Amino acid sequence: PFDDFYNRIEEAVNWPSFYAYVHPDPFIRAVGEEIDKYASKFLVEVGSSRSLYLVLKALADAAPKLTAEDQYLLDENLRDFEYGGVARPPRKRARFKALSKKLADLAIDFSSNVREHRDTMSATIEQLDGMDSAYIESLERTADGKYVLTLDYPVFMPYMDYCKDETVRKTLLAKFRNRAKDKNIKLLKKIARLRRERTKLLGRPTYADYVIARRMAKTPETALAFLADVRRRVDAKARREFAELTALKREETGNPKAAFEQWDRNFYSKLLTRRKYDYDPQTVKEYFQPDRVIQALLDISQTIYNLKF
Repeated sequence: PFDDFYNRIEEAVNWPSFYAYVHPDPFIRAVGEEIDKYASKFLVEVGSSRSLYLVLKALADAAPKLTAEDQYLLDENLRDFEYGGVARPPRKRARFKALSKKLADLAIDFSSNVREHRDTMSATIEQLDGMDSAYIESLERTADGKYVLTLDYPVFMPYMDYCKDETVRKTLLAKFRNRAKDKNIKLLKKIARLRRERTKLLGRPTYADYVIARRMAKTPETALAFLADVRRRVDAKARREFAELTALKREETGNPKAAFEQWDRNFYSKLLTRRKYDYDPQTVKEYFQPDRVIQALLDISQTIYNLKF
């Protein structure tokens, strides 16, 4: 019943809150965001409920014969409650709950700031060298006839992948990575401070300990050791690939001292793939007509999930 309760909450909330991310109407997006905040606070209340925790704890202490799935679910729910501060003294529990609600709001505000951020730059037709006609025709125009490059994915990503103008790629990437910077740096500082306080309330040394204890690694040390091992294994290959991409850029630009930069990665990786493997997604997509692709995806989903669309 407890799991079913969460499922019903998800069904009720997910659709309207999803509008906050995708709906073209700003009013509907704002409503979806408010629903998301309301639901987040409600779920903090549920996850901080001492009475619900004690009911599940009593069930676990009674050692019922459960299926492996139900036992896992019970253990996970108890762990979630404990990480929600229910085992702490009343004063600390109340503070933990207040911090959790505030952090939920801040996380939504952070995402909203990125989503709603609007920044553009204009480009001449020469600065669109490498882009196909469909892309160019889809761009808005300025009063003086230049083309408007936005930070929306359908505009930003293809430009970074295929456009030859390094200066524009550099500027566009900087704008993309700094979306809502002025607002969100303040939020990040506040989030970090509240996370530290909440972590101390649970007696954990760091926020990393608090998060990773619930995951497979269990400790930050294990996670760091894993990352170090991965880096050791891929380092030599990464260096070879970096050298190959740098050589390609020097060949293309005619500059023997050209350095390979972050804004070059997509462009030269795509170029290398075309040169080395004779593969170009722009060409391949011509063979995947939208109506046939959509029908094929629906057919596959119907088979896998035993559904009929």
